[in-house]
Order: sequence, then structure tokens, then C-alpha cells
Amino acid sequence: MAGERALQRFYAHRVFVQGEDEDWRAWRSSEVVSKTVAKLIEWLYQSSTGLYPEDARPVGSHEQELHVQSHASASDFDFLIPLRFPPELRLMGRRPVRDLSALETRLPTYIYGAGGGALPVFRCGSRVVLELATLRAEGATAYCDAPRAAERDKFKESIDNHHLDPVRILQDFHRYVQNALIADENSHPRDNDPVWQARLWKPRVPQIHKSIKERMTLQPWDPKCPAVQLIFRLGEDESVSVDLVPAIQGKVVLSEDWQRDDLARLSDWWDKEPGNSQERFRQKAEQVGRVRAEVVAKDSFWRFSFANAETAFLRDIDSDGGQRRKALRLLKFINKECLVPEYGKILTSYHLKTVLLWAQDIHPEKKKWETLELSLKTLLSLLRHCVNKRKLPHYFLRDFNLFNKRYREGNGFYEHLALQVLDKEWELLEVDPVLYISWRVLKVSESPGAFSTLLEFKASHREALKKLKDLEEEEEGYKWEEEELGNKNVTAWPIPGNEQVEPCRVEQRSRCWL
Repeated sequence: MAGERALQRFYAHRVFVQGEDEDWRAWRSSEVVSKTVAKLIEWLYQSSTGLYPEDARPVGSHEQELHVQSHASASDFDFLIPLRFPPELRLMGRRPVRDLSALETRLPTYIYGAGGGALPVFRCGSRVVLELATLRAEGATAYCDAPRAAERDKFKESIDNHHLDPVRILQDFHRYVQNALIADENSHPRDNDPVWQARLWKPRVPQIHKSIKERMTLQPWDPKCPAVQLIFRLGEDESVSVDLVPAIQGKVVLSEDWQRDDLARLSDWWDKEPGNSQERFRQKAEQVGRVRAEVVAKDSFWRFSFANAETAFLRDIDSDGGQRRKALRLLKFINKECLVPEYGKILTSYHLKTVLLWAQDIHPEKKKWETLELSLKTLLSLLRHCVNKRKLPHYFLRDFNLFNKRYREGNGFYEHLALQVLDKEWELLEVDPVLYISWRVLKVSESPGAFSTLLEFKASHREALKKLKDLEEEEEGYKWEEEELGNKNVTAWPIPGNEQVEPCRVEQRSRCWL
């Protein structure tokens, strides 16, 4: 019980600090960010002539109550910005890629002649791809906007001219935000539009006060990132990051193949015979079908996102009185304060959230989550299992490995080293959380003998670990791959704590293009 009390005390004083001052600071941050983003979206709506017609949707750690609230820094905010996109996306299933010329990575904004007016798309890893042959075989024609009936026969533009291009969407979105931040108080985004100038009645666009603009910094556009990022300075030593993510929302119609394969069997952790675990995933497949996936632009492709589904699954996660949220916040804090500064951002918040999603299904027993110490060790057991196997399955995309980043320089690969050092760190935390935090985080005790293995490993790999961090910080210094989970004739790894389950075979799947 002494260990539990120490962990709860550390959590309350360092990880999630509450009190009149801290609660007010958190409320102020949320209010300033939310109101500013709302005004930005109204400006974007006019700038893009209606491309962003809906309010921003808060997602991420704040919406899911997984954020850290410490003295050192406030947590980031994430918003989905819905795009106007008329047709639905009819997901046809997974598609191995062999001929790139047969694919289109952009999405037509209007489809005429396709089944039910929906656009047939395929999934490749997390990517959404359109196969032109499939579209043409269905007798479909693509348009930018719905043509009037009298013009349909004349309006035969090709698919190449009427689309949402993921790169262009992000570039334009970044430019719209930039223009909103530099505009003077009496300007309107369409002041130079002759049609707009001719209007007798011109609705005003809410302006962001100059004092707020002066505290905002727009980060440079990053084609590998799905978000446009703003830094809000809320005080002398306080700032938060705000990610604005353009998204096609509520348009993906999931197929039977999705529900049968992608969610019902996910990563082949379960035996092939039907069981309670599979039934839980069938129920979740139906829930995802109702919530639907989002599609976001990232690294020259449209990609699947499940922000709203994650929020739905996490809403009542501690309804049994468990300590799951506290344990995840504690892991996020340790990762951010200790591991990221030393090794780089090898492990992200999304990795940890995925482990939590898996753990609540693999270990539904209430007794594993009754205390903060038990909850922490339950998460660490699964996390270390994934690190050792070098595979963290995406919670929603069955064949997608989240440990897919390959750090490479010349002929050298550093991904094994990255996961090895993480495993040694998490092992020590799992064995004695209080001792680890005392030494690693609080730095109030000298290195105990139990940590000699970690120290020796770091000493023997000092130069390689330094290079690993350099590659991570350079961003362009590494190549990442989307690996699939299976290899031919390799047995699936058992569930921790469920080793009596017979492993099943994982079929060979074609790798996506690199």
C-alpha cells in the first residue's frame, strides 16, 4: 500500500495537478483556444468559398480526458475541421498495390453514375486509394460540383480535373489560416472578389483581437503532418499547441469485409474459434459502423482516422471505478519528461493510447485496474510485449503495425535499438514504479543497483543512441515504412496472461509501396 500511496501522491502533485489556480488555468486555456478556433473557421469558410462549412470538432486527449495537467506545461488541443464533400466513400476492402499507375490518390468531389452515388475506394495500410478501373467499370463520371441536368451530357470533364488533392488541401488550408492571422480588423477574406464587392449586404466575419493574434505563432507547413499547427502563448512561461486537421467526416460506408475481418479479428491475437473476445469486437465493429471513420490528408495521401470512434470507446473506460486514465497519464508524463528528451519521440501519445484500447479488451477483469499501481503494471505488461515483438497493431486497422518507423542512415537501421532501450526502461518501471520515478523523474536518489543493466546498455550504445536521437530530430533523416503484421509461416504471438490460447497462423500479405 505504501507504493500505491506514493504513486497517487506523485500523480496529484506532478502529473494531473488540481486546485483553484490549476483548474482556472486549464479552463482559461480551453476557452481562449475554442473561441479563437471558432473565429478562424468562420474566416476559412469565406476564404475557401464554403469548403469548411461546419464548426471545428474537438478531438484528442482533452476530449477523451487523457491529457496531462502539470505545472511544467499545458496539454495540446486537437480539432477536426470538416470539409464539404458531397459523395459517400464506399470502402471495398483492402487492396495490395502492384501497379501504381492504376491508382488515384485524390478524391473526386462529385460522382455521377456510381452505385448509389458513392465513390468506391480501397484501403492500403492506412491509405485511401481510388482504382480508376473500378470507377470506370461502374460507368461513373467524376465532377467537381453537381452539374445541372441540362449540362450533364456536355460536362464530361475527366477525373484529373475535379478532385480534392491532399497536398493542395493542406497547402491552401495553411494559407487561409495565415491570411486570417495577418488580416487587419476591417478586412474580409473576399474583399478582392468582384462578385463579393457587388453584393449589397455583406456579412461580417468575427475578427480575432489583436492581443490574441500577437500571442499566436503559425508553424511552417509540413507535408508529412495532417495538421496545421498553431502555438498559443497564454502566459510568460505557458504555451499550448493547437492542431487543426482538415477532415472528410461521416462519409465512409464500411463494408461487410471491414466488419468481418478488420475489427472482428483485428490482429489475430485470438483463436479462430468464436469466443467472447471476438464477440466484443463484433459489437465494436457495429459501433464504428455507426460512428464512421474520418479521412484526413497526410503525406500526399488521404488516410483513415478514428478520432470519434476512439472517443466513443474511451468515454466510460473507468465506469467500474478503475484507474486506467490515471495510469495512461502517468505513462505519458514519464515518456514526455524522461524518454523523449533522451532518445527522441520514439514513443508517442498515440502509441500509449492504442495500448490502453487493447488492454481494456485483453484484460477486462476489474481486479487488474483497481489501483494506480495495478493499472500501470497492466499497461506496461502489454506495452513491453508489443515492444519485444516489435509490433503494435493499430486498434482499427488489422494489418497495420504502429511500430513501423525505420530509422536509417546509409545501410544502418536503428529501429531495433529504439525498441530495445524502451523495453529496458519500461521493465524497470514495471518492477518498481516508485523506485524508478524517484531515480529517473525526481532525481532524489542515486542510481540503484537494479538499474545497472540499463546503465550498461546505454553506455555500450552511447554513440548509436545519440545518432538515433539525431535521426529522430532531423525528421528527414529516417525512412518509415507501413509494415503489415504477418509473415508467411510465422505464428501469431499469444496474449499476455492468455498463453493457454493456441496461436493461429498469419497469412502472408503484400506490403504497401514504400
